[in-house]
Amino acid sequence: FEVCQKALITLRESKGDNPLVNSQELIDEQVCNALNKVALETEARLFTQNENIRDLEGKLDKKEEELAKMARSLKHEELISAQLRHELKEEK
Repeated sequence: FEVCQKALITLRESKGDNPLVNSQELIDEQVCNALNKVALETEARLFTQNENIRDLEGKLDKKEEELAKMARSLKHEELISAQLRHELKEEK
């Protein structure tokens, strides 16, 4: 992007009456404008993708928290089950 801008400034400063130079300058300017447009579109897509990634990371964090809660609950239920089995054995 910056390279294109500097090139355009240089071309404008060195502009002469030569139609070939003027034509080349126009082509160069159009190319730079196209590159700038692509750069801006790419930057916008990257921004959107980064937002999507942050959103997915947030969802993943929530799922990990849910799984951790479920694991703790399961462990607690296993302890209760083991305790009840032990009590049943003692009663027999």
